[in-house]
Amino acid sequence: AFDQLIGIYYVHVPIRMTVVAVHQNKSSDSDKRRGLVVYAPVAPTKECLSLLQELIDQYGPVRDIIDPSTAVEHKVNAGPFARAFPEANFYI
Repeated sequence: AFDQLIGIYYVHVPIRMTVVAVHQNKSSDSDKRRGLVVYAPVAPTKECLSLLQELIDQYGPVRDIIDPSTAVEHKVNAGPFARAFPEANFYI
């Protein structure tokens, strides 16, 4: 999990992004089925992207990004995070 504080109108709200490695055995070319699912993306800071790159190197690319909420603390980071991974599916 990746934790960040976000400040909104004089209130600091902790948010957490969860990253899950997935592997689907539906294809004989299993390397193309490996990857990461990102749930509740945080701001794509250099630190965040650097830490995420370690997981990408080990488990494969970001395949799916899920924004679980319409709350502003989640929506504000969803677009910038999705732009950092344009090949990923994005779900709201």
